[in-house]
Amino acid sequence: WTEAYLAPDCSTVLNLNPFFVLENGPDAKIASDQILRAASLTFASTKMASVLKHENLPADIFHGSPLCMDQFKSLFGSGRQPRVNESDTVAFDPTSTHIVVIHRNQFY
Repeated sequence: WTEAYLAPDCSTVLNLNPFFVLENGPDAKIASDQILRAASLTFASTKMASVLKHENLPADIFHGSPLCMDQFKSLFGSGRQPRVNESDTVAFDPTSTHIVVIHRNQFY
């Protein structure tokens, strides 16, 4: 995440397009209701952010060796602040506790 999205010194809108493909959730009742699905994803994301914040996520193992999990800490509470005629600033706030919900071009 850090190297793919935060580090490059180029326009992310034109040159980078991170996305996630969401599979159907395990609960068929939630999968058919957009609001319930969004609430479920928000709850799961906040749980993941909490696990990362408290450093309780076990390291991924690849060929018997643990992988570096350092970049996960900037997955939540981080962003690029664009600058005119200079490199973007990467900001990370480990105390961040907010989320933004966008609905019909309104931010909540």
